[in-house]
Amino acid sequence: VAYVGKLCNDPCLSSTITTKDLKDLEAALDSMNDDDRVLAAEQKLKAFATKHNNAIAKQDLFSWARSFKKAHEDCEAGDVHALDIDAIKSVQTMMQRCGSGTLPDDLPELLRECAFYGVKEMYSEVASSEKKVLEGVLAKIGVVQTLSRTGNDPCKPVVDTICASVKASVVTKLKCQQWIALGENIENRLRRDSKHLLLKQCMEAHKLFFQEATAMESLCYKLAEAGAGLSFSEKLYHELNHKVVATQIEECTTELLDTVKMLVCQSIRKLDVAFESVANIVGEWLQKSWHDSCENPDLLESVVTASANTISKIRVKPLKSALADLEKDISQSEEFLAAFTSLCDQSKIPAGEDLAKLAESKASKQEGMGKAAVILSESVIIFCLKVINNDKESAGEKEKKKSLLVSQWAEVEAESQGRSEDLVHPFVKNMAIKLMKSKPESKSKADLE
Repeated sequence: VAYVGKLCNDPCLSSTITTKDLKDLEAALDSMNDDDRVLAAEQKLKAFATKHNNAIAKQDLFSWARSFKKAHEDCEAGDVHALDIDAIKSVQTMMQRCGSGTLPDDLPELLRECAFYGVKEMYSEVASSEKKVLEGVLAKIGVVQTLSRTGNDPCKPVVDTICASVKASVVTKLKCQQWIALGENIENRLRRDSKHLLLKQCMEAHKLFFQEATAMESLCYKLAEAGAGLSFSEKLYHELNHKVVATQIEECTTELLDTVKMLVCQSIRKLDVAFESVANIVGEWLQKSWHDSCENPDLLESVVTASANTISKIRVKPLKSALADLEKDISQSEEFLAAFTSLCDQSKIPAGEDLAKLAESKASKQEGMGKAAVILSESVIIFCLKVINNDKESAGEKEKKKSLLVSQWAEVEAESQGRSEDLVHPFVKNMAIKLMKSKPESKSKADLE
């Protein structure tokens, strides 16, 4: 009771008290009889704790920092993990309670030393593959940076660069672990991540890792160049960096590379299947030109006859359907290449050769699709010309076929599905262009039966 009275009236004594000291005093008072003097002392102690909350928090921080530093200094092996989750929460609470006031004279330097030892702990744990350990590293990063900032650390830029590199490494590992947890093999993972959202997140994390690794290399080079000009703290960080090889993520790189390779294989396989459907319908006319079978390429009758013996035998509706499927697969492969080519390059995932194979396959299928689409248009346009030039057909029927011809030629002009005017039979092209100049008001498409 007497000590509580002295504590509340002695500024020197009150400036050294910690939360632990207060709890010990509270426990001692609780163990005594509840007479008036004890109750009064308890009230004084509570008032003291409220009034000196910031000062007590600073002493708590001082006490923790000394203990943390000693744990590292006493361990010759350097394998210390004193900054666990409980300690992190405690330090964060102490920092918040300290407020923005002036710190005790020796505390800033002590906090800078604690920041250094915190970095050592992170480096010793970042090579782990255990989720709990890696999540602990992420929690330490914030505390280490706060210790460095609160301690007015001249090495704060160094600390921030190191923390960013470690964080990028840990986030990449955790993302890859999340990806791997989707299934027992890559096919199952891709099935559960059908839109590739998590895969892209993994690759973005991988990209950030290499960006931060580059910054880390620059830092090490800068510190090495400074040599004798380094401060004591900078020398400590420089020596630490030379010992660190733990931020490598080869397993993640391999997993992502294998996944991209499988996606490429799947895309190529889909293109092959879709193109084979088109090729089976069009037949030999994908490889050779039916134009060569026209005896007189400037006469409609000759063109119609040649067409009847060649491309007019092709089933129009199945070809339209097959072309639509191929176009969809080509579009998907284009989207895949657009998304993953730059991402793989930036993420240092060596999938360049595989992506080039897909690009080559896509270009080949695109060229074949264009040829097949032109054959479809030629077949329809020739059919329309035959009706339009037949005196026995009614005016209404001729007008319907003219409308159909116009719509089909519009597909050619728009280069729909890779169509090109250069591939169209010259006579067919000229006739279509002439009719386009006098196209009917009605643009509705007729049935292709």
